[in-house]
Amino acid sequence: MAGRNLNIFAKELAQYELASSTQYLHAQAHARAILIDSAAPREQWPSFSKQLDERLYYGANLLISGGLELLEGEGFADQAEKFLTRGAEAIEFLCNSIDSFKASPREELLKAALAYHIASRHARAYVLMNKLKKYPEQNNEFFELLIAIFERQLEHARSQTILLFEEEGNNDVTISTMLSNGEISPEEAVDRLGKRSLTQAVSLFLEYLKVGRKDYLNRAIEITKNIVQLGKESRDVGLWWTARMVRHILNEFGDSSLWNCLGNFSPEGTDNFMIKRYIQSNLMKQTPIINLWPSQIKALWWILQQDKPSFGVRMPTSRLLKKA
Repeated sequence: MAGRNLNIFAKELAQYELASSTQYLHAQAHARAILIDSAAPREQWPSFSKQLDERLYYGANLLISGGLELLEGEGFADQAEKFLTRGAEAIEFLCNSIDSFKASPREELLKAALAYHIASRHARAYVLMNKLKKYPEQNNEFFELLIAIFERQLEHARSQTILLFEEEGNNDVTISTMLSNGEISPEEAVDRLGKRSLTQAVSLFLEYLKVGRKDYLNRAIEITKNIVQLGKESRDVGLWWTARMVRHILNEFGDSSLWNCLGNFSPEGTDNFMIKRYIQSNLMKQTPIINLWPSQIKALWWILQQDKPSFGVRMPTSRLLKKA
């Protein structure tokens, strides 16, 4: 299947994002969010566009999905991060007007937080994850699995994968039987099989965090790629969207994982066994440490240089403190 021309697509997204009508929608949504936060009386509000929520919501999804697609190409990182950020901002504004916003705020806040995170707006993602907690959990194990992974709640994530694997409706044989008997539609069967495969990918990722086997991580990412394609070919937007989010999160967490960053780090001849013990001990913390922040990775790069001078790296807000 021929891919989209990303140069043309990036220009189309930029035209939409910069259009005066889009800017006006964002300005209205921002103003309304401020009024809500300040508890301004409704009768004192200006008149907002009647279709503000609907137009902003669809536009936000266009920008986020477009940003994810551009990240697949070469040379579009800056534009992709801009579109992801703008889309996440719009979702955030909408969630502040919950009385008129029909979508699930918990699900939409997670979407916005993931978009912020992928766009390297980590502080804003953290704020949204805290907002998300005030809404009750949904009866959706896979959705809660994504939250657990994002918040590094590894035990909870493992329990969610077990629940999803044990759920009879997600069993391959059961899905096939229900489809043959007309109890579920082909679209529902594809969605269930896709979510089960994504659960398998997350399960492999959790195993990678425990033992550091790169083949587990590679297999997990390969599964997400296949489900992205499945969602595209079956026109299952929800599955396509979810698979892309999972793929980017696993890619990023894998690249920044302690195993990837420290696995071969043996200062002053230290045995690799000690490094492995250190990595695995971080999984036992109340909030497990599974990866390094970008600033830590940059500092580590300097530490590992062969011709480095003697220096110290002090990062008061960071988990990493090394001396070389």
